[in-house]
Amino acid sequence: MCWSAVALLLATSLFAAEAPDPEAVADAARAAAPSRQRSFQPPYPQSSVIARVRFEDGSARTEAPGSDIWPMTWAADGHLYTAWGDGGGFGGTNQKGRVLLGVARVTGGRRDYIGRNIAGGVDAPNPAPFGGKSEGFLALGPRLYLWRDGDKSSPGYFKFCELWRSDDFGATWRPTPVRFSQPEGDFPAGDAGMFAPAFLQFGQAYAGARDDYVYVYAPDIVDPTHWNVRLPGRINLLRVRRDRIEVKSGYEFFAGNTPRGEPRWAAAPAERQPVWADATQGTHRIAVSYNAPLKRYLLTTITIDRSGWMSIYDAPEPWGPWTHVHTEHNAERWGTLTIIFTFVNKWLSADGRDFVIVHTKNDRWATIEGRFELAGRQ
Repeated sequence: MCWSAVALLLATSLFAAEAPDPEAVADAARAAAPSRQRSFQPPYPQSSVIARVRFEDGSARTEAPGSDIWPMTWAADGHLYTAWGDGGGFGGTNQKGRVLLGVARVTGGRRDYIGRNIAGGVDAPNPAPFGGKSEGFLALGPRLYLWRDGDKSSPGYFKFCELWRSDDFGATWRPTPVRFSQPEGDFPAGDAGMFAPAFLQFGQAYAGARDDYVYVYAPDIVDPTHWNVRLPGRINLLRVRRDRIEVKSGYEFFAGNTPRGEPRWAAAPAERQPVWADATQGTHRIAVSYNAPLKRYLLTTITIDRSGWMSIYDAPEPWGPWTHVHTEHNAERWGTLTIIFTFVNKWLSADGRDFVIVHTKNDRWATIEGRFELAGRQ
């Protein structure tokens, strides 16, 4: 994209129902700048379980132009639920039906799925629940939970993270008492706090979870003045008993390992330690899921910049130890407005090797199929 295209994006946004999205404008500017692609050095050793990843580009599909983010969860009614930002959702555009945040249902299989807006966006039967963004969506028994990040696009995105609940599969939402905010005193001076919390995904309605806890991953903000990849890159891990998910005092922070290699947990956010880190190449927003057949936790993130980089890591437990599976820079495959890459457990093959990733490609919903090649196996 040339600088004239950036100017056009700014100009046309003035006529949209919402103000120009600062994140999209910043991303367009970075896409127009000279490439900063460089070599990647994994911060962790190579996986001993997954030898390589193959993507099927012929399976790629896009929907919902103008709408981004798309965290995923598999609910008790058998359907997938997701949220988007700054667009009209399924059937919409960047202007048509545009809301700051909307909720949608995805029905069907990996190759015949249909997305329908539930709250906000084109033809939705319910209004958008609130402003802000979300990278964290969870089906827990009959309920849905969603992390709300701030009340608008950047820089308001970084103001707080708060938990909302739906008892009618996304049609209506109400806030819970769980909210973390640096300006409100949850983090000490000089600590910018966390952003973009993402739930660890297990099976349908959280079936197959390893224990009675819900796990949440959230990168450190580091610097709330920009949307670049965070340097140094640090990802935190929180846990809460599932029956206390709406009780703020029930949340614990990963605080490093004991001498025996077991995880330590602390009630105070100031005591948290990163569960994953890359000091030199960084991280941004993330998604984490459990691949039950492979018995591996899969973490996806962005490294270096958002121009087409994506990385996959795996671990035997939610807190690690992490190993590196795959990293690539491929703007043709992933686009230049990358956000999160989610493995959808509903669409995982019985042996855990064939998968579907939902992601944002050039400011729209996208899916792509792929396959894990396991170490020592074809």
